[in-house]
Amino acid sequence: LQYAAARPRGMPLIPLVRLDGAYQVIPKDIDALSGRLEVGRGPFGAAYERILFREEEPRDRLWGWRAEALWRLVVGEGMRLDGAAGYMGFKREDEHGGACTGFSVGMYPSRSLGYEADLRWGSIGDATVSDLRGRLYLSPRSWRGFAIRPGYRGIRTGDATLHGPELTVSFTW
Repeated sequence: LQYAAARPRGMPLIPLVRLDGAYQVIPKDIDALSGRLEVGRGPFGAAYERILFREEEPRDRLWGWRAEALWRLVVGEGMRLDGAAGYMGFKREDEHGGACTGFSVGMYPSRSLGYEADLRWGSIGDATVSDLRGRLYLSPRSWRGFAIRPGYRGIRTGDATLHGPELTVSFTW
């Protein structure tokens, strides 16, 4: 709590509010748009994410979402660790959802450069869903809370995998 009150605006460690918008290219004529909102104070937070997978030929859409509670820690001067537990789901014609858990880690050797990984696993019916993401964090001081996060994301269930490069634009306050 002491760090949360004194942290500089725009720092990626334990944000009060963070908003992400991402675009992902997936081989075989598929792309994805996603948005994520995180809010919190001190070691506790909550996040909600929506993702839309779009395929052009044949025209198809798949919606996904995840809502989770976060336990957020600053492990060291430039490192954070978040534990997550919540609910995830997908909808095409029918809607399917289930419990999920995971963690995120961020390492920031400087205020404007870092590496982040988000690892989530969920159980929907008899299937296990893995949502794994790794990315760089780039935010020069002059951007005042804005950052870009180029990376790679893969979502897998059974023998189906949607994976590819992703670019995220973020605002942290």
